[in-house]
Amino acid sequence: MRLVGYTFQPGKGRFETVTRKMMQEEGITERDFYIKEMQELSAQGGFRQTPLCCEDFSYMNSLILHFKLPKGSYATTLLRELMKPEDPIRSGF
Repeated sequence: MRLVGYTFQPGKGRFETVTRKMMQEEGITERDFYIKEMQELSAQGGFRQTPLCCEDFSYMNSLILHFKLPKGSYATTLLRELMKPEDPIRSGF
């Protein structure tokens, strides 16, 4: 999936179409992600792997987890999915 930033160039995929529409609705352009005065805060954009592929997953009891994630994946995303209730909307997620 393409990440928005000052080099963002949307393709014709579903995610890019939705992203472009949201940017137009919010009045945001790619240039808004470049901050001349503080370039270290600028966001270039890029790509992120969409599926979360977890390897070597194991657990003991309900509090000790062991797993490996590829570079660019977030453990908090995996944990959120593991803890998500059956009906997320009803539970306030």
